Amino acid sequence: MARFAVLDVVGNHAVVREVIAMTFKDAAATVMPFGKHKGRTIDAIASNDDGLRYLDWLTGERQGQTTQLDIALAVYLRDPSIQKELGR
Repeated sequence: MARFAVLDVVGNHAVVREVIAMTFKDAAATVMPFGKHKGRTIDAIASNDDGLRYLDWLTGERQGQTTQLDIALAVYLRDPSIQKELGR
């Protein structure tokens, strides 16, 4: 996973913001930090239809959050092969 620093200018102030560039492989290997799937990777959770629907639901519930988990969920679920499995 690559991390980049981005400089934004807000008024007269410069603000450094970190941007995480995550690959599908990185996203798939991200470990769920809570709940009944705690300790499992996103890919392992998504290995069946119920798990994949759970991840899709969780993404909607966490809308607007920007943790590493949220980024991983977004990257994983936007992959064309996963979109196809979700019927999109």
